Amino acid sequence: MPLYEILSISKAGLHKIIMGDLLKQTATKVLDQGGAVRGFMRMSNDQPLPYKIRKDKIWQTNGMYWAFHFYSNPTVANNLLIEMRKDDRVLRANLVKVGDKLNDYIKLKDKTIMPSV
Repeated sequence: MPLYEILSISKAGLHKIIMGDLLKQTATKVLDQGGAVRGFMRMSNDQPLPYKIRKDKIWQTNGMYWAFHFYSNPTVANNLLIEMRKDDRVLRANLVKVGDKLNDYIKLKDKTIMPSV
């Protein structure tokens, strides 16, 4: 299964419970369809956006940046991205394929060669 990363901007000022619910829903959608969650990373909390974003007829000037790493098949990843873009709490979401095989994102140790005596 490939490793994917969703980079997302959610509305600023969301309560911890609401934001936790968003992260939990995102993770359970991946897990229910046979994927594996690697982790979440919050990049900023209530950061000014580079430009105004309109969502649900309201202009947003601040947002919270976060990333979600998961292993899944391409169909599940695309469906998750579509559902996140429809969510009221998410302003923007983009999907990035980090790697196709395990060797793409894990560096293997060099093999040692035993000297002959």
